[in-house]
Amino acid sequence: VMLRTIVGRIEKRSGVSSASVKTVLDALQYEILQTLADGNSVRLGDLGSFRLTMHGKGASTAKEAKEKGANLIKRMSVRFTKSSTMRMALDKRNLIFGAQDDIRNAK
Repeated sequence: VMLRTIVGRIEKRSGVSSASVKTVLDALQYEILQTLADGNSVRLGDLGSFRLTMHGKGASTAKEAKEKGANLIKRMSVRFTKSSTMRMALDKRNLIFGAQDDIRNAK
């Protein structure tokens, strides 16, 4: 689902203009990225939390770690952990599947 679809849905549910919704979601995105870059995790209530994880090589000494710095990092990713509320809502025993149009044939 594209952001514009979510913005439209929120606009209908809340009565807030789509421009205002988009502005708030853009600000949320910025704040999440900034908070992760600062080394903190972000907890979004009943949605869940985001945290930054890094994988790399270790250094033998503090001096080596300081010299190589970011070059020791091989991969960074963002982990999302769903809240218990989301976990219950998405429990496979509670999901209902129905017929869906084949997207390859949609016009």
